[in-house]
Amino acid sequence: MPIIRGLLFHSFLVVWTLLWGLVSLPLYAFPKVLPWVQRLWSWGALQCLKYAAGLDYRIQDPDGVLINRPSPVLFVSRHHSAWETMAYNVLLSPKPTLRFVLKTELLSLPFFGWYLRRVGMIALNRRQGAEALRLLKTKVKDAIKNGHDIVMYPEGTRTDVGSPPVLQRGIIAAYEAAEVPVIPITLDSGRFWPRNSLKKHPGTITVRLHSVIPPQLPRDVFWERIQQALGRVII
Repeated sequence: MPIIRGLLFHSFLVVWTLLWGLVSLPLYAFPKVLPWVQRLWSWGALQCLKYAAGLDYRIQDPDGVLINRPSPVLFVSRHHSAWETMAYNVLLSPKPTLRFVLKTELLSLPFFGWYLRRVGMIALNRRQGAEALRLLKTKVKDAIKNGHDIVMYPEGTRTDVGSPPVLQRGIIAAYEAAEVPVIPITLDSGRFWPRNSLKKHPGTITVRLHSVIPPQLPRDVFWERIQQALGRVII
């Protein structure tokens, strides 16, 4: 059954993506409008997951950080599934202001890659080492200056739910460059949407937002606090 649910969802996603890809082509001349297209695409994908695959979500926000948060902010999230790359466009901000830190390979994808490049997502080639960190700092500063919230997956790849976080040091560079509050996020999306799998298990993904980490902390203090926050396991 999970594989059938997965096939139904992915069939819809292909059609939905092609539809919005074609609709958005004339809008490439208006990059400020494109993020709204992305938000509608993400909303449609979440609805399909709910009704075709039985996969919904809930948000745990005990401190009310989404309601009372400053703007802009740096969201720092665990990464277990493709789900969060779609859902965060809808969940984390009432407006499509998010800029994701992602790998440059995604820019070569038809429609999707063109969109990422056009709206100014922060694409990095990690093989460039120190140069990649320099570009990360510059692009983060520019995004924050223009009022964008930033989403970063500091592990650099999808990991298993319950595994301890192995963070890349680039998160420190981004934190120091942004000079804005950080909101850590943990979730259990990989339980229902395993990586590298068509299977979609019905259930409810839990997304938990943790206490805000203030800007301009000493490097070692921030490193300890972000590791502690991202290491909390959702049961």
